[in-house]
Amino acid sequence: MRRVIILMMALAVLAGCGGATGPTAIPTSSAPPVAAVGARTESQGVAFTVVSAERKTELSKFSPAKDGVAYLVAEVLIENVGAGDKFSTSPSQMRVRDGTGVEFPANYDAPEPQWKGGGFMLQGTQERGTVAWEIKADAKDVVLTYAPSGRPTIGPFRVAMP
Repeated sequence: MRRVIILMMALAVLAGCGGATGPTAIPTSSAPPVAAVGARTESQGVAFTVVSAERKTELSKFSPAKDGVAYLVAEVLIENVGAGDKFSTSPSQMRVRDGTGVEFPANYDAPEPQWKGGGFMLQGTQERGTVAWEIKADAKDVVLTYAPSGRPTIGPFRVAMP
């Protein structure tokens, strides 16, 4: 009798394997896609573009990079194209992270025209300038993330960096 019950249970399990073509759950990432340098991305009325980006061995003749370090310099364009009345901006809202998870905060000594942010962007305005980060010279799979503060529904914007 015990064998009959086990056999019936096995048949019930096998009957459910195959034939059915219902939807299959596929895990998805909650992180937004990674854009390329030069691509304009928009979220909740804020547009963000990394216009250009390059690695440098110095920010100026007076600030060479230390051994094993490089500067990542990006020209950014931020636009308030309909994010309500205003939102705050600051280079501290921009971080770069390499493929190993090491995060680098913005360096406030970027070349001119330096983007300083630190204020509120009213609807219809834009800000443009350079931001720099001191990163490992051999950092790979570097992604810039920008998340304006005070507006949790905006972004974050993610851009693949050189």
